Amino acid sequence: MGHAFTFSSFDVLVRFVEARGVRVRYVQNVTDVDDPLFERARRDGVDWRRLADEEQRSFVADMDTLGWRRPEVMPRVSDEVPAILDAARQLAAGGYAYRTDALYFEAARYPGFGGLSQRSRRSMLRKLRDEGLLGQVGPAAKRDALDFPLWRPSRPDEPAWESEFGPWLPCWHI
Repeated sequence: MGHAFTFSSFDVLVRFVEARGVRVRYVQNVTDVDDPLFERARRDGVDWRRLADEEQRSFVADMDTLGWRRPEVMPRVSDEVPAILDAARQLAAGGYAYRTDALYFEAARYPGFGGLSQRSRRSMLRKLRDEGLLGQVGPAAKRDALDFPLWRPSRPDEPAWESEFGPWLPCWHI
């Protein structure tokens, strides 16, 4: 129900804005390139694409039952990889990302980092620690605990897209 609340909230927001006479192009991404999806596909011995298709069908059916109006467009991450890779390249070229064991966004290079969530560095670090998401910091890893991966090496049973970084895949953050 937690996910349904999120998508229902956007549905209500779109309907509200449209009721005020504003034309809205309602778009919702489909995260079919995702570590938890790969882990589940690995666990269940199924192809990640098939699992993603099944999950999307199930999600749409559940949301239809709730009276949700489907977005006009539901692009899949796997179909948008060229644009995602281009964004990662631009961040690296602009000095906002660096490569070690993955391509990381360097949070300290963005002065407003944490501003949207109104969290201090200390608060963000505490939240990451509490959720077990601090990750490794070091010469062969990220430089700072707040840095996050944009593009990472694929495991043998995961999809991979060729790039100057290697046969890698986009991370959730990008």
